[in-house]
Amino acid sequence: MNNKENEQQEPEMERQSGYPVNYISGQFQGRRVGGILETLLECLQITWDGDLISKTDRDELANKGLIVRCNGYNIISVKGIEYLEQLGIIHC
Repeated sequence: MNNKENEQQEPEMERQSGYPVNYISGQFQGRRVGGILETLLECLQITWDGDLISKTDRDELANKGLIVRCNGYNIISVKGIEYLEQLGIIHC
């Protein structure tokens, strides 16, 4: 048998905008954070509610204190920046 046939291949990570979407976070009760992460990344700049991917994810991020909302606009909070740094997505 060929050695390559005997090797187990690692499953490829499903990716969304370059980031793994199968990362599981304790911060979000064990659910996959692909959509939540995308929404958080959108909030690295001031973003209007209507331009966000998910209002449900926005609400969850706001409830966790990872974004700040004001008059229909959203932006990442200090806690959100620290969270992205812990994930290794940004480096402060």
